[in-house]
Amino acid sequence: MSEIHTVHTARTAHDCQAEPCANTIRPGDRYLAAALPPGDEHVGNEHWGRLRICDPCATRWGQTLDEQATPRRHAQHT
Repeated sequence: MSEIHTVHTARTAHDCQAEPCANTIRPGDRYLAAALPPGDEHVGNEHWGRLRICDPCATRWGQTLDEQATPRRHAQHT
């Protein structure tokens, strides 16, 4: 299972959790929230984890926040 990325607008201040970054995500700033499933091969986590990544860190390699968001599945109605 891969990471789940969503774009949020901060209501409170958060530290950016990208390495290395000293930015603070301030209320009103858009940021990328990454949910890491258990057993991530790079992190080695045993439980679901969550990272908040500021806009400059998230877009460092040329993709906008919206391009990085995981598409939502539409509910199937029967």
